[in-house]
Amino acid sequence: MKRKLSTLLLTLVLTYLPFARLVKAQTSVSELKQMARVRSDIRKRLSDKNTHVRVKLRNGQELHGLVDQADDRGFHLVDGRTGDRIEVAYSDVVAVKGRGLSTATKIGIITAVTVGLVVTIGALSMRNFDPFKHGVLR
Repeated sequence: MKRKLSTLLLTLVLTYLPFARLVKAQTSVSELKQMARVRSDIRKRLSDKNTHVRVKLRNGQELHGLVDQADDRGFHLVDGRTGDRIEVAYSDVVAVKGRGLSTATKIGIITAVTVGLVVTIGALSMRNFDPFKHGVLR
């Protein structure tokens, strides 16, 4: 009985061992996509001179500062509070956010203001509108 159990366990381990490597490889592909996205975002910010960023790292730490320069492995961030220069690898970064409002937020604000103005002007014009002011027949 003990021998059958150990044989079954060995068979299961040998059967599922290659799948563990496959899952690990898929995770690294998603990490490569994440790194490429972060790299393109940093380079775009450098070219647009919009370098003030907030960087969230994999260990949960959050850094604030200005992107100074970038290369193939990472970028240099000048800390906004202390002025220290920190080298950050692309593989350590989870998210990069810029300073200010996003485009979607700006569009939402403009839309809300426009709708508010139209409703206000419409309400005021209906309040002062009297179709029978001069009588029905003129």
